[in-house]
This record gives sequence, C-alpha cells and structure tokens, in this order.
Amino acid sequence: MDRVVLVRVGELSVKRGWTRKEMERLLLSAMREAAEECGGAKIAWEPGRFYAWGDVECLKRVLSRVFGVKSVSPTYLIRFNNLEEVAEAAARLWGDVVRGRRFAVRVHRWGIHNFTSLDAAAKIGAALVSAGGKVDLERPEVELYVEIRGRRAFLYTEVLEGPGGLPLGSEGKVLALVSGGIDSPVAAWMMIRRGAHVDVFYCNLGGTLALRHVLEVIKTLLSWSYGYNARVAVADCGPLAKAIRRGIREELWNMAFKRGLYLAAAEAARVVKAAALVTGESLGQVSSQTLQALAAVERGLEMPLLRPLIGL
Repeated sequence: MDRVVLVRVGELSVKRGWTRKEMERLLLSAMREAAEECGGAKIAWEPGRFYAWGDVECLKRVLSRVFGVKSVSPTYLIRFNNLEEVAEAAARLWGDVVRGRRFAVRVHRWGIHNFTSLDAAAKIGAALVSAGGKVDLERPEVELYVEIRGRRAFLYTEVLEGPGGLPLGSEGKVLALVSGGIDSPVAAWMMIRRGAHVDVFYCNLGGTLALRHVLEVIKTLLSWSYGYNARVAVADCGPLAKAIRRGIREELWNMAFKRGLYLAAAEAARVVKAAALVTGESLGQVSSQTLQALAAVERGLEMPLLRPLIGL
C-alpha cells in the first residue's frame, strides 16, 4: 500500500470556470511551497481533492496550515478490482487496531461501482469483526474511514482540520496595521483566510523591546502565508506623537494620532500597491472606536479601510 496525504478543499469546490482554475493554481503553488519544508513532494489533484506523496508525517502538518485547505488525512492507498480486496486490505491494516475494541467504518464513495457505500462498510466491517473487533456505530472507540474513488481506496483514521477559506492571492493585496495586541493580528489572519496577500505596517512607539515583541507576533502570523513573501514596514512614530502633544488639545490626542497613523499607512500601502488598509478595531471597544470616532478619523482617506472584527 502506498502512503499518500489526502487534502480536501472547501469553498474552492463550489467555484466554477476560470475562477476555479485560477484558485486551484494558487492552492497548488502554496502547497508546493509548504511541502518544501518536508523536502518537497509530488502533488496531484482532481475535482475536490489534492494528493501529496513524500514525508507523510511532515506533509500532514504543513499542508494543514495552507489556506484553502479544509482538512488533511494521511492515508494508505490501494488499487482494487473488487470490494473483497478492499476488505482484505482493511483487515491487514486495522486488524490489530480493532481487536477487542468497538469500531465504526465510515465509507465515502465517488464513481460508478457495483456496490453502495453501505455495502462497502458492511463488507469491511465483517472482515474487521473476524479480526476480533465489535461494530458500534453510535459510540465507537475507533473510527475508520475509507474513501473510494474509482478503483482507488484511501484508508485512514486521522482527519486534521485546515484553516479553510480561499487560496492566498485570490483576492488581491491589503496592508494590515499591526500593534502589540491580539486584535490586529487576528484581523490580518482573517484577511489572509479570505485569500488576500497581507503586508504589515507597524507604528513603533515602544522602542526596541516593543519592536522585538511585535516582530515575533508578525513572524507567527506570516508563517501561515505559504505562497507569498509578505513585506513588513516599520515606522518610527515617536516624532508624530511628540508633534501632536505639542500642538493639539489633550482630549484630541488619540484621534489625531490615529488619523496620522492612517495617513502614514495609506502612503505605505500605495508603495506596496495594496488595495486597502486593515485594522483590528471593534465597534465600541474603547472611546476611540465609537462609530462617530471611526467615521471622523477615516474621513477623506483615499483608500478602503477594512475592519474584520468590527462586530465582535
């Protein structure tokens, strides 16, 4: 039996025509880049599924971090002529696993066959009962999965959830304003999940230690960006803060600083050719994030400002 990593896609499977072909191309490119961490891999695809051959343990880990991937399973692949061959392979593979334990066989089938999914589950289950297991479809100790496609059967027990979303690069580029808190990295992550290339803008007010912390956060965030080498822009915002404190009434400091921050980020976005800015603001979270305040600071900004967390 061959070892192969089975990769399922989510939203991509409902796309059609050129859009789907382009998203498949982007996803394949991202998966190949991720697989470089494992020494490379042979990757093939068909509607709704990708397959990767190589270091299975490494591949299941990195491919489950690629946007556009719904889930990943390390599998055993057999090619068969009849259902008995699938049942025999399952008994060889899982006989020791089910012995003395309650199990359930879950079969998913695509293609034309002279048997149904229920027929396959019953035949495989009978072979495993002969190996010493006991069928329990309601409360199994072990769940065993078989995906049958044409004359191929993929046998597996593990399903690793992926991030889902859309392949990176399918929705253009944005510039995310990232701070030392959790909200802005989450907002950036959400945009990556929706297929956007995300570059990062950081306004440094806290010196070297603060910068080091934020760069670690950014490094973790961008470790999910397989298929894109993101750029990070760091601005020394100390002079801006000093100028605001000297020339503006204290009650307007926060608003003025945020306005200056937006304008600086918009200039940086134009340099990297980003189509929009992204922030982690949430409506009413603090006084500077009321509806009136948010509307005031972005007035006249010649660039869309996206707030993925606005309703949270």
